[in-house]
Amino acid sequence: MMNSEGFRVGDFLIEWRDDETVQITNTRYGRYAMMRSLDFEHFLNAMVETAELSVREAMS
Repeated sequence: MMNSEGFRVGDFLIEWRDDETVQITNTRYGRYAMMRSLDFEHFLNAMVETAELSVREAMS
């Protein structure tokens, strides 16, 4: 079994794994997807940038 670190967001468990991948599990339905850690990092950065732009637009 591989070691992993992770966190929960709603019904999702997001785990960084030893093999340079991220596993995203929907705990309600038991389904999961895996992607390279670097791809997931890019995805998170894009989500943060989108949220920041939305906040700026809402405040202007």
